[in-house]
Amino acid sequence: MVYIYIFSEMITRYSTNKSVVKVLTSCLSSVWSPGVREDPSDEEDLFSVGGIPHQITSAAIEISLQMFLLDVVQMKASFVSMILFLSRAWDAVTDPLVGYLVSCSTWTPIGKLTPWLVGW
Repeated sequence: MVYIYIFSEMITRYSTNKSVVKVLTSCLSSVWSPGVREDPSDEEDLFSVGGIPHQITSAAIEISLQMFLLDVVQMKASFVSMILFLSRAWDAVTDPLVGYLVSCSTWTPIGKLTPWLVGW
């Protein structure tokens, strides 16, 4: 449903002779934050475009995993949906927890965030 809205907005806004990037970013920003601002700047819109490749790849991986589990492994659909739901629920719990731990870490001789990157 959201995709239909985005493409219909792109078609209506493209007729005003804007560039494709401006139209795409303005449509995406209006979907994610409708009514917040009428005419956002181009710089603000471009920040939201950076997440598109990540979302496309994660959606492709999830769809491929679902098809693999249903067709190749021949699991029941209820088990597949439970596996995918539990992975998302686990992310919803652990992502804020890790973010809190990283933000509250103390300075070390090699820096504040370097131990998290190295894996200490």
